[in-house]
Amino acid sequence: MIGTPDPRAGTGGPLRRFLRTPGAPEALRRAAWVTVAGCAGFYTFAYAFGRRDMALYAMFGALPLILFSSVPGPPPRRTGTLLLTLPVGWALVTAGTLLAVRDWAAALGMLAVGFAVSLLANGGPRTAAPAPAFQLYYVLPCFPPYAPDALPARLAGLTVGILLTALVDRLLWREPRPVPYRTLLADATEATAGYCAAVGRLLAGDGPPEDVRSSREAADRALTATLLSEVPPDQRPTSATPGDRALTHTRAAVRHVRDLLSLTLSGILEFPGATA
Repeated sequence: MIGTPDPRAGTGGPLRRFLRTPGAPEALRRAAWVTVAGCAGFYTFAYAFGRRDMALYAMFGALPLILFSSVPGPPPRRTGTLLLTLPVGWALVTAGTLLAVRDWAAALGMLAVGFAVSLLANGGPRTAAPAPAFQLYYVLPCFPPYAPDALPARLAGLTVGILLTALVDRLLWREPRPVPYRTLLADATEATAGYCAAVGRLLAGDGPPEDVRSSREAADRALTATLLSEVPPDQRPTSATPGDRALTHTRAAVRHVRDLLSLTLSGILEFPGATA
Protein backbone atom coordinates (compact mmCIF):
# COMPACT_ATOMS: atom_id res chain seq x y z
CA MET A 1 0.00 0.00 0.00
CA ILE A 2 1.15 3.57 -0.70
CA GLY A 3 1.55 5.49 2.53
CA THR A 4 1.81 9.16 3.46
CA PRO A 5 4.09 11.09 1.11
CA ASP A 6 7.62 11.62 2.32
CA PRO A 7 8.18 15.29 3.27
CA ARG A 8 11.50 15.13 1.41
CA ALA A 9 9.63 14.32 -1.81
CA GLY A 10 9.02 17.96 -2.70
CA THR A 11 12.03 18.24 -5.05
CA GLY A 12 12.63 16.74 -8.45
CA GLY A 13 10.26 15.68 -11.19
CA PRO A 14 6.90 13.94 -10.72
CA LEU A 15 8.40 10.46 -11.17
CA ARG A 16 11.14 11.13 -8.63
CA ARG A 17 8.63 12.49 -6.12
CA PHE A 18 6.42 9.45 -6.69
CA LEU A 19 9.31 7.03 -6.14
CA ARG A 20 10.16 8.75 -2.86
CA THR A 21 6.66 8.11 -1.54
CA PRO A 22 6.69 5.19 0.93
CA GLY A 23 5.37 2.08 -0.80
CA ALA A 24 5.51 3.59 -4.28
CA PRO A 25 8.44 1.52 -5.62
CA GLU A 26 6.71 -1.70 -4.55
CA ALA A 27 3.44 -0.58 -6.19
CA LEU A 28 5.30 0.31 -9.39
CA ARG A 29 7.08 -3.04 -9.39
CA ARG A 30 3.87 -5.00 -8.99
CA ALA A 31 2.21 -2.95 -11.74
CA ALA A 32 5.08 -3.84 -14.06
CA TRP A 33 4.85 -7.52 -13.08
CA VAL A 34 1.08 -7.56 -13.75
CA THR A 35 1.59 -5.91 -17.13
CA VAL A 36 4.31 -8.30 -18.25
CA ALA A 37 3.16 -11.58 -16.70
CA GLY A 38 -0.62 -11.19 -16.65
CA CYS A 39 -1.35 -9.11 -19.72
CA ALA A 40 1.23 -10.81 -21.94
CA GLY A 41 -0.34 -14.23 -21.49
CA PHE A 42 -3.89 -12.90 -21.70
CA TYR A 43 -3.52 -10.93 -24.93
CA THR A 44 -1.38 -13.59 -26.59
CA PHE A 45 -3.94 -16.34 -26.04
CA ALA A 46 -6.99 -14.12 -26.59
CA TYR A 47 -5.98 -12.36 -29.80
CA ALA A 48 -3.11 -14.37 -31.30
CA PHE A 49 -4.72 -17.79 -30.80
CA GLY A 50 -8.36 -16.92 -30.16
CA ARG A 51 -8.42 -18.99 -26.95
CA ARG A 52 -10.34 -16.92 -24.41
CA ASP A 53 -10.46 -19.76 -21.87
CA MET A 54 -6.69 -20.16 -21.86
CA ALA A 55 -6.28 -16.37 -21.78
CA LEU A 56 -8.43 -16.04 -18.66
CA TYR A 57 -6.51 -18.70 -16.75
CA ALA A 58 -3.14 -17.37 -17.91
CA MET A 59 -4.04 -14.03 -16.36
CA PHE A 60 -5.44 -15.54 -13.17
CA GLY A 61 -2.43 -17.82 -12.88
CA ALA A 62 -0.27 -14.72 -12.54
CA LEU A 63 -2.44 -12.09 -10.84
CA PRO A 64 -2.94 -13.73 -7.40
CA LEU A 65 0.75 -14.53 -7.07
CA ILE A 66 1.71 -10.96 -7.97
CA LEU A 67 -0.96 -8.96 -6.16
CA PHE A 68 -1.58 -10.99 -3.01
CA SER A 69 1.69 -12.83 -2.42
CA SER A 70 5.20 -11.85 -1.43
CA VAL A 71 7.39 -14.91 -1.77
CA PRO A 72 10.45 -14.56 0.51
CA GLY A 73 14.00 -15.73 0.06
CA PRO A 74 16.80 -15.44 -2.51
CA PRO A 75 15.94 -15.73 -6.23
CA PRO A 76 16.52 -19.51 -6.60
CA ARG A 77 14.35 -20.23 -3.59
CA ARG A 78 11.59 -17.89 -4.80
CA THR A 79 11.62 -19.59 -8.19
CA GLY A 80 11.39 -22.99 -6.52
CA THR A 81 8.42 -21.85 -4.44
CA LEU A 82 6.61 -20.50 -7.50
CA LEU A 83 7.24 -23.69 -9.46
CA LEU A 84 5.89 -25.75 -6.57
CA THR A 85 2.60 -23.88 -6.92
CA LEU A 86 2.12 -25.53 -10.32
CA PRO A 87 1.01 -29.00 -9.14
CA VAL A 88 -1.09 -27.45 -6.38
CA GLY A 89 -2.72 -25.12 -8.89
CA TRP A 90 -3.43 -28.00 -11.27
CA ALA A 91 -5.11 -29.96 -8.49
CA LEU A 92 -7.22 -27.00 -7.37
CA VAL A 93 -8.35 -26.01 -10.87
CA THR A 94 -9.22 -29.63 -11.60
CA ALA A 95 -11.17 -29.94 -8.36
CA GLY A 96 -13.01 -26.67 -8.96
CA THR A 97 -13.88 -27.63 -12.53
CA LEU A 98 -15.26 -31.04 -11.58
CA LEU A 99 -17.04 -29.98 -8.38
CA ALA A 100 -18.83 -27.15 -10.17
CA VAL A 101 -21.35 -29.75 -11.37
CA ARG A 102 -23.34 -29.14 -8.15
CA ASP A 103 -23.49 -26.09 -5.92
CA TRP A 104 -23.31 -28.17 -2.75
CA ALA A 105 -20.25 -30.02 -4.03
CA ALA A 106 -18.48 -26.76 -4.85
CA ALA A 107 -19.39 -25.38 -1.41
CA LEU A 108 -17.98 -28.43 0.37
CA GLY A 109 -14.84 -28.14 -1.71
CA MET A 110 -14.54 -24.47 -0.74
CA LEU A 111 -14.80 -25.46 2.91
CA ALA A 112 -11.96 -27.95 2.54
CA VAL A 113 -9.78 -25.57 0.52
CA GLY A 114 -10.36 -22.69 2.93
CA PHE A 115 -9.40 -24.87 5.88
CA ALA A 116 -6.23 -26.06 4.16
CA VAL A 117 -5.26 -22.54 3.14
CA SER A 118 -5.68 -21.27 6.70
CA LEU A 119 -3.31 -23.98 7.92
CA LEU A 120 -0.61 -22.91 5.48
CA ALA A 121 -0.04 -19.74 7.50
CA ASN A 122 1.41 -21.89 10.28
CA GLY A 123 4.17 -23.10 8.00
CA GLY A 124 5.96 -19.77 7.77
CA PRO A 125 6.21 -17.10 5.06
CA ARG A 126 7.21 -19.51 2.30
CA THR A 127 4.01 -21.57 2.55
CA ALA A 128 1.78 -18.68 3.58
CA ALA A 129 2.76 -16.47 0.62
CA PRO A 130 0.97 -18.42 -2.16
CA ALA A 131 -2.04 -19.32 0.04
CA PRO A 132 -4.36 -16.57 -1.32
CA ALA A 133 -3.54 -17.68 -4.86
CA PHE A 134 -4.46 -21.27 -4.03
CA GLN A 135 -7.89 -20.20 -2.85
CA LEU A 136 -8.53 -18.25 -6.04
CA TYR A 137 -7.32 -21.14 -8.18
CA TYR A 138 -10.18 -23.18 -6.75
CA VAL A 139 -12.81 -20.44 -6.77
CA LEU A 140 -12.40 -19.37 -10.40
CA PRO A 141 -13.38 -22.69 -12.07
CA CYS A 142 -16.34 -23.05 -9.69
CA PHE A 143 -18.15 -20.24 -11.49
CA PRO A 144 -20.59 -21.21 -14.24
CA PRO A 145 -20.64 -22.62 -16.77
CA TYR A 146 -19.81 -26.19 -15.79
CA ALA A 147 -17.28 -27.09 -18.49
CA PRO A 148 -15.17 -30.17 -17.76
CA ASP A 149 -14.19 -30.29 -21.43
CA ALA A 150 -12.34 -27.00 -20.94
CA LEU A 151 -10.08 -28.45 -18.24
CA PRO A 152 -7.02 -29.02 -20.49
CA ALA A 153 -7.17 -25.43 -21.75
CA ARG A 154 -7.57 -24.12 -18.22
CA LEU A 155 -4.57 -26.07 -16.99
CA ALA A 156 -2.48 -24.91 -19.94
CA GLY A 157 -3.37 -21.28 -19.31
CA LEU A 158 -2.66 -21.60 -15.59
CA THR A 159 0.73 -23.16 -16.33
CA VAL A 160 1.70 -20.31 -18.63
CA GLY A 161 0.60 -17.71 -16.08
CA ILE A 162 2.62 -19.24 -13.24
CA LEU A 163 5.70 -19.73 -15.43
CA LEU A 164 5.50 -16.11 -16.59
CA THR A 165 5.27 -15.02 -12.96
CA ALA A 166 8.40 -17.00 -12.07
CA LEU A 167 10.21 -15.55 -15.08
CA VAL A 168 9.20 -11.98 -14.27
CA ASP A 169 10.21 -12.45 -10.63
CA ARG A 170 13.73 -13.38 -11.75
CA LEU A 171 14.18 -10.82 -14.52
CA LEU A 172 12.46 -7.65 -13.30
CA TRP A 173 13.92 -5.62 -10.47
CA ARG A 174 13.12 -6.11 -6.80
CA GLU A 175 13.98 -4.35 -3.56
CA PRO A 176 17.31 -5.42 -2.05
CA ARG A 177 16.82 -8.51 0.04
CA PRO A 178 16.13 -7.58 3.68
CA VAL A 179 18.51 -8.66 6.41
CA PRO A 180 17.47 -12.14 7.62
CA TYR A 181 15.99 -12.27 11.10
CA ARG A 182 18.69 -14.73 12.16
CA THR A 183 21.33 -12.12 11.34
CA LEU A 184 19.50 -9.42 13.30
CA LEU A 185 19.20 -11.76 16.27
CA ALA A 186 22.89 -12.68 16.03
CA ASP A 187 23.78 -8.97 16.08
CA ALA A 188 21.58 -8.45 19.15
CA THR A 189 23.22 -11.41 20.89
CA GLU A 190 26.68 -10.09 20.09
CA ALA A 191 25.80 -6.59 21.31
CA THR A 192 24.35 -8.00 24.54
CA ALA A 193 27.52 -10.05 25.03
CA GLY A 194 29.53 -6.84 24.66
CA TYR A 195 27.28 -5.20 27.23
CA CYS A 196 27.88 -8.14 29.57
CA ALA A 197 31.65 -7.83 29.14
CA ALA A 198 31.53 -4.09 29.84
CA VAL A 199 29.49 -4.68 33.00
CA GLY A 200 31.99 -7.31 34.15
CA ARG A 201 34.91 -4.94 33.64
CA LEU A 202 33.10 -2.17 35.52
CA LEU A 203 32.32 -4.39 38.49
CA ALA A 204 35.92 -5.58 38.53
CA GLY A 205 37.13 -1.98 38.56
CA ASP A 206 38.81 -2.26 35.15
CA GLY A 207 36.34 -0.35 32.96
CA PRO A 208 34.85 3.15 32.81
CA PRO A 209 31.08 3.74 33.09
CA GLU A 210 31.07 5.27 29.61
CA ASP A 211 31.84 1.87 28.10
CA VAL A 212 28.87 0.37 29.90
CA ARG A 213 26.53 3.11 28.71
CA SER A 214 27.68 2.86 25.09
CA SER A 215 27.46 -0.94 25.07
CA ARG A 216 24.01 -0.77 26.67
CA GLU A 217 22.84 1.62 23.95
CA ALA A 218 24.25 -0.71 21.28
CA ALA A 219 22.40 -3.67 22.82
CA ASP A 220 19.17 -1.65 22.96
CA ARG A 221 19.48 -0.67 19.29
CA ALA A 222 20.19 -4.23 18.22
CA LEU A 223 17.26 -5.61 20.22
CA THR A 224 14.95 -2.93 18.84
CA ALA A 225 15.90 -4.06 15.33
CA THR A 226 14.58 -7.54 16.18
CA LEU A 227 11.09 -6.31 17.12
CA LEU A 228 8.48 -7.81 14.79
CA SER A 229 7.20 -4.33 14.01
CA GLU A 230 10.66 -3.45 12.64
CA VAL A 231 11.01 -6.58 10.49
CA PRO A 232 9.43 -7.11 7.04
CA PRO A 233 6.45 -9.50 7.20
CA ASP A 234 8.17 -12.19 5.15
CA GLN A 235 11.11 -12.25 7.60
CA ARG A 236 9.14 -12.47 10.84
CA PRO A 237 9.45 -15.73 12.83
CA THR A 238 5.71 -16.06 13.37
CA SER A 239 5.04 -19.63 12.29
CA ALA A 240 4.61 -22.65 14.53
CA THR A 241 7.70 -24.37 13.14
CA PRO A 242 10.48 -25.33 15.60
CA GLY A 243 12.92 -22.96 13.89
CA ASP A 244 10.71 -19.88 14.29
CA ARG A 245 9.83 -20.80 17.85
CA ALA A 246 13.54 -21.16 18.64
CA LEU A 247 14.21 -17.68 17.25
CA THR A 248 11.42 -16.21 19.37
CA HIS A 249 12.68 -17.93 22.51
CA THR A 250 16.26 -16.84 21.79
CA ARG A 251 15.23 -13.20 21.51
CA ALA A 252 13.33 -13.44 24.80
CA ALA A 253 16.40 -14.95 26.47
CA VAL A 254 18.72 -12.24 25.11
CA ARG A 255 16.37 -9.51 26.29
CA HIS A 256 16.16 -11.17 29.71
CA VAL A 257 19.95 -11.16 29.98
CA ARG A 258 20.02 -7.47 29.02
CA ASP A 259 17.44 -6.67 31.70
CA LEU A 260 19.32 -8.67 34.35
CA LEU A 261 22.53 -6.80 33.55
CA SER A 262 20.73 -3.49 33.99
CA LEU A 263 19.26 -4.73 37.25
CA THR A 264 22.74 -5.67 38.43
CA LEU A 265 23.85 -2.09 37.86
CA SER A 266 20.88 -0.54 39.66
CA GLY A 267 22.21 1.92 42.19
CA ILE A 268 25.55 2.09 40.36
CA LEU A 269 24.48 3.53 37.00
CA GLU A 270 21.17 4.96 35.83
CA PHE A 271 19.67 3.96 32.49
CA PRO A 272 16.51 5.11 30.73
CA GLY A 273 13.77 2.49 30.66
CA ALA A 274 14.12 -0.06 27.86
CA THR A 275 11.18 -1.23 25.82
CA ALA A 276 12.81 -3.38 23.16
